[in-house]
Amino acid sequence: MSIINNHYVWIIGRQIYNVYRSTDFGNNFDSVGYVTGGYEIYTVRFRNNLTGWCGGGGTPAGRMFKTTNGGFTWQQYDNTISCYFGDFWFHNDGVGWAVGSNGVILNTTNGGISYVNQLSSNIPENFKLYQNYPNPFNSVSSIKYQVLKSSNMKLIVFNILGKEVVTLVNEKQTPGIYEVHFDGVNLSTGIYFYSLLVNGKIIDTKKLVLLK
Repeated sequence: MSIINNHYVWIIGRQIYNVYRSTDFGNNFDSVGYVTGGYEIYTVRFRNNLTGWCGGGGTPAGRMFKTTNGGFTWQQYDNTISCYFGDFWFHNDGVGWAVGSNGVILNTTNGGISYVNQLSSNIPENFKLYQNYPNPFNSVSSIKYQVLKSSNMKLIVFNILGKEVVTLVNEKQTPGIYEVHFDGVNLSTGIYFYSLLVNGKIIDTKKLVLLK
């Protein structure tokens, strides 16, 4: 259940995935949608009367979904982490967190296009960008990188013309190893490049291939 004010309330079935909405603080509910692809929905969280997230379990990894029309339709954001999602919280339409089993805490700064997970807080030997996996990929791929010292980190995806298409990371991060879960659902099939910038300087650039 998610309540955002004294008017809007949503309920999603854990195993049935029907979405019910009330506009009178729970006195009456209407069936407004269905979470296609849902699997053991454990949580739903709306930020306003249009935008919300829900998530739960799945095989082999947890699944999360987002709606921008009040729960009528939901877009699945595939995930590669072996966990179930237990809760979401969003500061605004872009910045939010997802938490799940096995101590997983994911952060997004672009509304769910990508989620960042800190795998380790151990200080690595250098700044490093890894090849995304899988590659080629269909919809979702993971990108790992290392942060040597506290720095302003930026991870950007470009098309073959050199035009920036999405910023996956843009924040100050502490030393450690990070993993970004990139959802390319809004991009066309093709070849792209991604660059890791540290304090505005490009450290490395690699190629990824999106196939749909």
